Amino acid sequence: MNQSNEVTAWSADSLELASSHTGTALSLLGAVINVAVLISIWRHRVSLLYTAANNLTWIMTLMLATSVCNGLFMAGVDESLAFGIMGDFRADIVCTIGYLFLFVLFTCNLLLCLERHWLVKYQKRLPSKYLTIAGLLFVPFWCCVVASFYISVSSYRHCFLNAHCANV
Repeated sequence: MNQSNEVTAWSADSLELASSHTGTALSLLGAVINVAVLISIWRHRVSLLYTAANNLTWIMTLMLATSVCNGLFMAGVDESLAFGIMGDFRADIVCTIGYLFLFVLFTCNLLLCLERHWLVKYQKRLPSKYLTIAGLLFVPFWCCVVASFYISVSSYRHCFLNAHCANV
């Protein structure tokens, strides 16, 4: 009977480790795709603005792609949270980076759509002060999300440790 418990514990540990490595791989894949999308946004910004009417479909596709990428990223992170680490990285640091990617990409997409709307309506580029103000509005939102993440992770770990200690 004792041997059965050891086998079960070993299987659970190996399962946690496998899910941690899977989560790490998904998260890193999401990070690479997010960086590629950011580079694409930066490189094609001018062509998107000056052919804005023709590229609305492309912008919407880009927004959908970034949402899917960030969904994969956060799914990988959530998969690894129970283990507490992601490969060699702490899960909270990786989640913070994931949320930063999410807000940067969302801000870029929103600013592209805002500038496209301004270009079509007024036939000139959006003033840079509006772009700066709109971009800076997302900084406090990002800080709040990261803070709430740290609070939820610390309470999750506290509950997990208390439940684990009660079972021993």
